[in-house]
Amino acid sequence: MKFSFEQLHNVRDLGGLSTTDGRQIRPGKLVRGSRLCAASEADLSLIAERAEVIVDLRTRREIEERPDPDLPGTEWVFIPVIELLTAGITREKKSDLEMIQQLLMHPENAMQHMCRMYEKFVTEESVVRQFEQFIRLLFVPRERAVYWHCTAGKDRVGIAALLLEHLLGVREDLILADYLKSNEEYLEPEMPRLLMMIEKHLGALDPRAEGSLRILFGARGEYLDALYQKVDELYGSMDAFLEDGLRISPDERVQLKKLYLE
Repeated sequence: MKFSFEQLHNVRDLGGLSTTDGRQIRPGKLVRGSRLCAASEADLSLIAERAEVIVDLRTRREIEERPDPDLPGTEWVFIPVIELLTAGITREKKSDLEMIQQLLMHPENAMQHMCRMYEKFVTEESVVRQFEQFIRLLFVPRERAVYWHCTAGKDRVGIAALLLEHLLGVREDLILADYLKSNEEYLEPEMPRLLMMIEKHLGALDPRAEGSLRILFGARGEYLDALYQKVDELYGSMDAFLEDGLRISPDERVQLKKLYLE
């Protein structure tokens, strides 16, 4: 299912993604996206028409800074994946500016910072439990879509989508392509604003700064490599992590597939 928005970026239906057993995700059921406070009235009307549940993965501070508008007829669920301030993940003004200032001149440190953060998605017990809560919310049959979002729809939303796609048996090349699509749908449209924001608060930028910003605010295969490597170290495989770490049993995976595959 295709969406056409005026102001929302990085919103897409997982419908149509193919699985290794020859099926595909049902359209109109699973939609990943970005924060709704940036949406126009027309955008919000479209989301309200298509979505039955809005899942907000942001921190409390992010929500206080930019709360979602009310959407009549939708259920709102708060699942704060990461409550600590985390540059490049939360987009919280204070935390991002302080951390970015330290990382702007050192792209290699920015890369290490993001790789470590992605490892925490599968090593921090509190984070894994929040992802489990998100997955368990999907066991309820619904007529309309579940729309989950963070701020940009790249990291927390991206990993929630990745875990769900693995549970449903989506082909690995399509999982990677869906994750990387955020560069096209979020990073490139957002880069001029990011550069302007950083220059306004931190002064004239060194040529290395844009590279660091692209690392901090982009989707990179290296981040997923770090996550998968940590999964293999701790659990042996992604399937083992889904069962033993995320606590989704094989029977529950079958149930999810019945709900969301065709």
